[in-house]
Amino acid sequence: MRAESRSSVASEDVVFGNAGVALSGTLYLPEGNVPAAAVVLVHGSARPDSLRMTALAQLLASDGFAVLTYDKRGIGESGGVFQDRDDAAAFTLLAEDAAAGLRVIGEHPRLKGVPTGLIGISQGGWVAPIAASKSPDTAFMVLWSGPVCTLSEELNFSAFAKKIRNFSMYASAADIRRRMRSVPHRTDDFDPRIVLSSLSLPSLWVFGGRDNSIPVELSVSRLERLIKDGRSNFEYRVFPEGGHGLDYPGSAPEAYHFMVAWIRSVAATAARRVGNGGEKST
Repeated sequence: MRAESRSSVASEDVVFGNAGVALSGTLYLPEGNVPAAAVVLVHGSARPDSLRMTALAQLLASDGFAVLTYDKRGIGESGGVFQDRDDAAAFTLLAEDAAAGLRVIGEHPRLKGVPTGLIGISQGGWVAPIAASKSPDTAFMVLWSGPVCTLSEELNFSAFAKKIRNFSMYASAADIRRRMRSVPHRTDDFDPRIVLSSLSLPSLWVFGGRDNSIPVELSVSRLERLIKDGRSNFEYRVFPEGGHGLDYPGSAPEAYHFMVAWIRSVAATAARRVGNGGEKST
């Protein structure tokens, strides 16, 4: 969708709860049209003053989606304790926060019957699948720079790749493969494949070839194995010049528009299925 055809955007402040904590956010809605889909944005691991990802939420809303974005627990106007550790317990708690957000948009009067989904960014690639597994009505999931690897593998890779100037997964492929063959594993490691192997909802991974934070080649190989083993609902796309997160140098418009078109397609399919009496499931 071109900028000139974008919708004007309305917003509503929302407060919702999980595990005794009040989470503060904003729901952005396209004005004048029924949203094509409603999504919850799932945070990365960074800790700025606020993690509402407002610019992305407003852009998605202007392209016809309802978007809930909120301050991560312990950040901004949300209560609770910031989860500064990476382990299954922290990811599960954050996933339950995202699942509570899905309930908020599912109960909104303007969003009855609108397909709901998750967009997880970076660490959100570990968190969003857990949230989807807890939310059977979730229609789709997008994971932007979402790792399909263990915590140990991500830490080992990023410590190595961030020392390489102008990193590219293609130029450094042989060195990366050697490095990843001898990863020291943590006793509290987390492997996303356990939950991913249980999910049947349409899911898209968007990667960048210059991502020096997560091992993209390894993640792609894991996805291809999952697809071969029966998860035909999984898809991925690698943008060779893309970096980590949402700062894709030179390819952000292409990656963003690819994601938007994909969401519209899967949401339309989900809406038709529900309209014909079918059910959504994870």
